[in-house]
Amino acid sequence: MSSCFIDTDLCFSLAKSVVF
Repeated sequence: MSSCFIDTDLCFSLAKSVVF
């Protein structure tokens, strides 16, 4: 989950995918 800290866009996209 370290990518979340370096790649904010990726983390946001992933979170968005989970929400929807």
